[in-house]
Amino acid sequence: MCGRTCCTVFTGIIIGAAITIAVTYPVLRDEWFGPGDDETGARAAFVACSDAGTQSPADVSEGALASGASILPTNAILRNVSLMTLANVHYHSPAEHRSQGEFSTPNASESGFACDDASDATGTARVVATNGDDVSDARYAFSFCQDVAVGDTIELHWVYSTGAARTGVSDGLSGAFATQNNPYVVVRAQVFKITNNPSDDVADLFVSWNTTLVSDAVRYVGSTTGDKYDNVDRCSPFLVIWHVDRECHRVSARSLDEMCRVMKDNGLSDDLKAHAARQLVPSSLTASALSLSSTFY
Repeated sequence: MCGRTCCTVFTGIIIGAAITIAVTYPVLRDEWFGPGDDETGARAAFVACSDAGTQSPADVSEGALASGASILPTNAILRNVSLMTLANVHYHSPAEHRSQGEFSTPNASESGFACDDASDATGTARVVATNGDDVSDARYAFSFCQDVAVGDTIELHWVYSTGAARTGVSDGLSGAFATQNNPYVVVRAQVFKITNNPSDDVADLFVSWNTTLVSDAVRYVGSTTGDKYDNVDRCSPFLVIWHVDRECHRVSARSLDEMCRVMKDNGLSDDLKAHAARQLVPSSLTASALSLSSTFY
Protein backbone atom coordinates (compact mmCIF):
# COMPACT_ATOMS: atom_id res chain seq x y z
CA MET A 1 0.00 0.00 0.00
CA CYS A 2 2.90 2.38 -0.62
CA GLY A 3 1.48 3.56 -3.95
CA ARG A 4 3.39 5.92 -6.17
CA THR A 5 6.44 6.08 -3.87
CA CYS A 6 7.16 2.32 -4.07
CA CYS A 7 6.55 2.32 -7.80
CA THR A 8 9.04 5.13 -8.22
CA VAL A 9 11.68 3.40 -6.07
CA PHE A 10 11.23 0.06 -7.88
CA THR A 11 11.46 1.73 -11.27
CA GLY A 12 14.62 3.51 -10.17
CA ILE A 13 16.23 0.22 -9.14
CA ILE A 14 15.50 -1.40 -12.50
CA ILE A 15 16.66 1.62 -14.49
CA GLY A 16 19.80 1.85 -12.37
CA ALA A 17 20.69 -1.76 -13.13
CA ALA A 18 20.16 -1.24 -16.83
CA ILE A 19 22.18 1.96 -16.95
CA THR A 20 25.17 0.09 -15.56
CA ILE A 21 25.82 -1.36 -19.00
CA ALA A 22 24.89 1.75 -20.93
CA VAL A 23 27.48 3.25 -23.27
CA THR A 24 27.33 4.60 -26.79
CA TYR A 25 27.92 1.67 -29.07
CA PRO A 26 30.84 3.02 -31.19
CA VAL A 27 32.93 3.39 -28.03
CA LEU A 28 32.04 -0.04 -26.68
CA ARG A 29 32.68 -1.70 -30.02
CA ASP A 30 36.23 -0.35 -29.96
CA GLU A 31 36.58 -1.14 -26.26
CA TRP A 32 35.74 -4.83 -26.54
CA PHE A 33 37.02 -6.03 -29.91
CA GLY A 34 38.40 -3.63 -32.46
CA PRO A 35 40.91 -0.79 -32.60
CA GLY A 36 41.12 -0.67 -28.80
CA ASP A 37 42.67 -4.14 -28.79
CA ASP A 38 46.00 -2.81 -29.99
CA GLU A 39 45.66 0.59 -28.33
CA THR A 40 45.07 2.37 -31.64
CA GLY A 41 41.99 4.21 -32.78
CA ALA A 42 39.42 4.85 -30.07
CA ARG A 43 40.96 4.37 -26.64
CA ALA A 44 39.72 1.53 -24.50
CA ALA A 45 37.93 2.36 -21.25
CA PHE A 46 39.14 0.86 -17.97
CA VAL A 47 38.37 1.16 -14.29
CA ALA A 48 40.64 0.47 -11.32
CA CYS A 49 39.90 -3.05 -10.15
CA SER A 50 39.46 -1.80 -6.58
CA ASP A 51 36.47 0.19 -7.86
CA ALA A 52 35.18 -2.33 -10.39
CA GLY A 53 32.07 -4.44 -10.35
CA THR A 54 32.30 -8.21 -10.64
CA GLN A 55 34.52 -9.33 -13.51
CA SER A 56 35.00 -12.15 -16.01
CA PRO A 57 36.26 -14.74 -16.79
CA ALA A 58 35.52 -16.65 -13.60
CA ASP A 59 36.20 -20.06 -12.15
CA VAL A 60 32.80 -21.72 -12.63
CA SER A 61 33.79 -25.03 -11.04
CA GLU A 62 31.34 -26.54 -8.59
CA GLY A 63 32.16 -25.14 -5.17
CA ALA A 64 34.45 -22.40 -6.49
CA LEU A 65 34.69 -19.52 -4.04
CA ALA A 66 33.31 -16.12 -5.02
CA SER A 67 33.27 -13.13 -2.71
CA GLY A 68 32.52 -10.31 -5.13
CA ALA A 69 29.20 -8.54 -4.65
CA SER A 70 27.01 -8.46 -7.75
CA ILE A 71 25.08 -5.25 -8.37
CA LEU A 72 22.10 -7.29 -9.58
CA PRO A 73 19.92 -9.32 -7.22
CA THR A 74 19.68 -13.05 -7.88
CA ASN A 75 16.19 -12.91 -9.40
CA ALA A 76 17.26 -10.20 -11.85
CA ILE A 77 19.93 -12.31 -13.56
CA LEU A 78 18.48 -13.01 -16.98
CA ARG A 79 18.07 -16.67 -17.82
CA ASN A 80 16.00 -16.71 -21.01
CA VAL A 81 17.59 -15.46 -24.25
CA SER A 82 14.73 -16.58 -26.48
CA LEU A 83 13.30 -13.06 -26.62
CA MET A 84 16.71 -11.43 -27.17
CA THR A 85 18.54 -10.97 -30.46
CA LEU A 86 21.88 -12.49 -31.41
CA ALA A 87 24.26 -9.57 -31.94
CA ASN A 88 27.65 -11.25 -32.39
CA VAL A 89 29.52 -14.55 -32.47
CA HIS A 90 33.24 -14.83 -31.70
CA TYR A 91 35.69 -17.19 -30.03
CA HIS A 92 38.78 -17.23 -27.82
CA SER A 93 41.74 -19.60 -27.78
CA PRO A 94 42.38 -20.97 -25.22
CA ALA A 95 39.29 -20.99 -22.97
CA GLU A 96 38.86 -17.96 -20.71
CA HIS A 97 36.67 -19.53 -18.01
CA ARG A 98 37.84 -22.40 -15.80
CA SER A 99 35.93 -25.56 -14.87
CA GLN A 100 37.74 -28.15 -12.75
CA GLY A 101 38.03 -31.53 -14.45
CA GLU A 102 36.77 -30.14 -17.77
CA PHE A 103 38.84 -27.14 -18.85
CA SER A 104 41.28 -26.39 -16.05
CA THR A 105 44.72 -27.12 -17.55
CA PRO A 106 46.66 -23.81 -17.49
CA ASN A 107 47.96 -22.62 -20.83
CA ALA A 108 51.75 -22.87 -20.77
CA SER A 109 52.56 -19.60 -22.51
CA GLU A 110 49.57 -17.31 -21.92
CA SER A 111 46.38 -16.83 -19.95
CA GLY A 112 43.52 -19.25 -20.33
CA PHE A 113 42.85 -22.96 -20.02
CA ALA A 114 42.89 -26.07 -22.18
CA CYS A 115 40.44 -28.94 -22.02
CA ASP A 116 41.71 -31.50 -19.54
CA ASP A 117 42.94 -34.94 -20.57
CA ALA A 118 44.26 -38.09 -18.94
CA SER A 119 47.51 -36.37 -17.96
CA ASP A 120 45.70 -34.04 -15.56
CA ALA A 121 47.58 -34.16 -12.27
CA THR A 122 44.39 -34.34 -10.20
CA GLY A 123 43.37 -37.61 -11.82
CA THR A 124 39.78 -36.41 -11.92
CA ALA A 125 39.62 -35.07 -15.46
CA ARG A 126 37.31 -36.54 -18.05
CA VAL A 127 39.27 -37.67 -21.12
CA VAL A 128 38.57 -35.28 -23.96
CA ALA A 129 42.01 -35.21 -25.58
CA THR A 130 42.40 -35.67 -29.31
CA ASN A 131 43.76 -39.18 -29.76
CA GLY A 132 44.23 -41.69 -32.56
CA ASP A 133 43.13 -40.45 -35.95
CA ASP A 134 41.76 -37.21 -34.47
CA VAL A 135 45.16 -35.61 -35.02
CA SER A 136 46.82 -36.97 -38.12
CA ASP A 137 49.71 -35.95 -40.34
CA ALA A 138 47.16 -34.44 -42.69
CA ARG A 139 46.06 -31.72 -40.27
CA TYR A 140 43.00 -29.72 -41.23
CA ALA A 141 43.65 -26.61 -43.30
CA PHE A 142 41.19 -23.94 -42.19
CA SER A 143 39.75 -21.82 -44.99
CA PHE A 144 37.84 -19.29 -42.88
CA CYS A 145 38.77 -19.51 -39.18
CA GLN A 146 42.10 -17.91 -38.30
CA ASP A 147 44.78 -18.63 -35.67
CA VAL A 148 43.38 -22.01 -34.64
CA ALA A 149 44.50 -25.60 -35.24
CA VAL A 150 43.46 -29.16 -34.52
CA GLY A 151 44.14 -29.88 -30.85
CA ASP A 152 43.43 -26.32 -29.68
CA THR A 153 40.86 -25.48 -27.02
CA ILE A 154 38.42 -22.71 -27.91
CA GLU A 155 35.66 -20.91 -26.04
CA LEU A 156 32.78 -19.82 -28.26
CA HIS A 157 30.78 -16.74 -27.27
CA TRP A 158 27.27 -15.93 -28.49
CA VAL A 159 26.31 -12.35 -27.61
CA TYR A 160 22.61 -11.59 -27.09
CA SER A 161 21.09 -8.18 -26.47
CA THR A 162 17.74 -6.55 -25.88
CA GLY A 163 18.99 -3.66 -28.01
CA ALA A 164 20.32 -5.50 -31.07
CA ALA A 165 18.99 -4.83 -34.55
CA ARG A 166 17.11 -7.70 -36.11
CA THR A 167 18.94 -7.20 -39.40
CA GLY A 168 21.93 -9.37 -38.53
CA VAL A 169 25.16 -9.69 -36.56
CA SER A 170 28.24 -7.48 -36.67
CA ASP A 171 31.87 -7.56 -35.50
CA GLY A 172 32.42 -6.65 -31.87
CA LEU A 173 29.67 -5.46 -29.56
CA SER A 174 28.35 -2.50 -31.53
CA GLY A 175 25.34 -4.47 -32.74
CA ALA A 176 24.24 -5.06 -29.16
CA PHE A 177 23.59 -1.30 -28.88
CA ALA A 178 22.00 -0.73 -32.27
CA THR A 179 18.55 0.23 -30.97
CA GLN A 180 19.19 1.01 -27.29
CA ASN A 181 21.95 2.72 -25.33
CA ASN A 182 21.20 0.72 -22.17
CA PRO A 183 20.31 -2.85 -23.16
CA TYR A 184 20.77 -6.03 -21.18
CA VAL A 185 23.57 -8.14 -22.67
CA VAL A 186 23.86 -11.90 -22.15
CA VAL A 187 26.85 -13.88 -23.39
CA ARG A 188 26.65 -17.66 -23.66
CA ALA A 189 29.94 -19.58 -23.55
CA GLN A 190 30.70 -23.14 -24.62
CA VAL A 191 34.16 -24.75 -24.66
CA PHE A 192 35.44 -27.22 -27.25
CA LYS A 193 38.58 -29.13 -28.14
CA ILE A 194 39.12 -29.12 -31.92
CA THR A 195 39.53 -32.55 -33.51
CA ASN A 196 40.05 -33.86 -37.01
CA ASN A 197 37.31 -36.45 -36.61
CA PRO A 198 34.07 -36.19 -38.63
CA SER A 199 32.23 -37.98 -35.82
CA ASP A 200 32.69 -34.79 -33.79
CA ASP A 201 30.69 -32.66 -36.22
CA VAL A 202 28.47 -30.08 -34.50
CA ALA A 203 25.83 -28.46 -36.68
CA ASP A 204 24.77 -24.82 -36.74
CA LEU A 205 27.43 -23.43 -34.41
CA PHE A 206 26.73 -19.95 -35.73
CA VAL A 207 23.11 -20.04 -34.58
CA SER A 208 23.57 -20.75 -30.85
CA TRP A 209 25.23 -23.10 -28.43
CA ASN A 210 24.29 -26.72 -29.00
CA THR A 211 21.55 -27.45 -26.47
CA THR A 212 21.90 -31.23 -26.84
CA LEU A 213 25.42 -30.96 -25.42
CA VAL A 214 24.46 -28.88 -22.37
CA SER A 215 23.77 -30.73 -19.13
CA ASP A 216 25.52 -28.53 -16.56
CA ALA A 217 25.40 -24.76 -17.06
CA VAL A 218 25.63 -21.78 -14.72
CA ARG A 219 24.82 -18.07 -14.85
CA TYR A 220 26.52 -15.17 -13.13
CA VAL A 221 27.06 -11.41 -13.38
CA GLY A 222 30.45 -10.43 -14.77
CA SER A 223 32.00 -8.20 -17.39
CA THR A 224 33.39 -8.01 -20.88
CA THR A 225 36.62 -9.95 -21.38
CA GLY A 226 39.77 -9.84 -23.49
CA ASP A 227 43.49 -9.72 -22.82
CA LYS A 228 43.57 -5.91 -22.66
CA TYR A 229 42.29 -6.19 -19.07
CA ASP A 230 44.19 -7.18 -15.93
CA ASN A 231 43.24 -7.67 -12.29
CA VAL A 232 44.94 -4.55 -10.91
CA ASP A 233 44.16 -1.25 -12.60
CA ARG A 234 42.62 -2.20 -15.96
CA CYS A 235 39.29 -3.84 -15.16
CA SER A 236 36.21 -3.70 -17.38
CA PRO A 237 33.47 -1.18 -16.51
CA PHE A 238 30.90 -3.01 -18.66
CA LEU A 239 28.40 -5.43 -17.12
CA VAL A 240 27.57 -8.71 -18.84
CA ILE A 241 25.33 -11.55 -17.68
CA TRP A 242 27.05 -14.86 -18.44
CA HIS A 243 25.67 -18.33 -19.18
CA VAL A 244 28.54 -20.84 -19.14
CA ASP A 245 28.44 -24.53 -20.06
CA ARG A 246 30.77 -26.17 -17.52
CA GLU A 247 31.74 -29.15 -19.71
CA CYS A 248 34.36 -29.42 -22.45
CA HIS A 249 33.10 -30.88 -25.71
CA ARG A 250 34.68 -32.00 -28.96
CA VAL A 251 34.14 -30.27 -32.28
CA SER A 252 35.46 -31.22 -35.69
CA ALA A 253 37.64 -28.69 -37.45
CA ARG A 254 35.32 -28.71 -40.44
CA SER A 255 32.32 -27.80 -38.25
CA LEU A 256 34.21 -24.85 -36.79
CA ASP A 257 35.34 -23.74 -40.24
CA GLU A 258 31.75 -23.92 -41.45
CA MET A 259 30.77 -21.62 -38.58
CA CYS A 260 33.43 -19.14 -39.70
CA ARG A 261 32.20 -19.40 -43.28
CA VAL A 262 28.70 -18.42 -42.17
CA MET A 263 30.17 -15.62 -40.05
CA LYS A 264 31.97 -14.27 -43.10
CA ASP A 265 28.81 -14.56 -45.21
CA ASN A 266 27.07 -12.45 -42.56
CA GLY A 267 29.64 -9.68 -42.84
CA LEU A 268 31.98 -10.56 -39.97
CA SER A 269 35.73 -10.23 -40.53
CA ASP A 270 37.53 -9.24 -37.30
CA ASP A 271 35.88 -12.06 -35.38
CA LEU A 272 37.03 -14.78 -37.78
CA LYS A 273 40.29 -14.66 -35.83
CA ALA A 274 40.61 -16.30 -32.42
CA HIS A 275 40.83 -13.72 -29.64
CA ALA A 276 43.27 -14.09 -26.77
CA ALA A 277 42.09 -14.96 -23.27
CA ARG A 278 41.87 -12.61 -20.32
CA GLN A 279 43.57 -13.72 -17.11
CA LEU A 280 41.21 -15.53 -14.72
CA VAL A 281 39.87 -13.04 -12.19
CA PRO A 282 40.30 -13.68 -8.44
CA SER A 283 37.42 -14.68 -6.19
CA SER A 284 37.30 -11.15 -4.75
CA LEU A 285 36.19 -9.90 -8.18
CA THR A 286 33.87 -12.82 -8.94
CA ALA A 287 30.13 -13.12 -8.35
CA SER A 288 28.63 -16.40 -7.23
CA ALA A 289 27.46 -18.64 -10.06
CA LEU A 290 23.93 -20.01 -10.04
CA SER A 291 22.63 -23.06 -11.83
CA LEU A 292 20.99 -22.39 -15.19
CA SER A 293 17.84 -24.49 -15.41
CA SER A 294 17.57 -26.78 -18.43
CA THR A 295 14.34 -24.95 -19.23
CA PHE A 296 16.48 -22.07 -20.46
CA TYR A 297 19.14 -24.00 -22.41
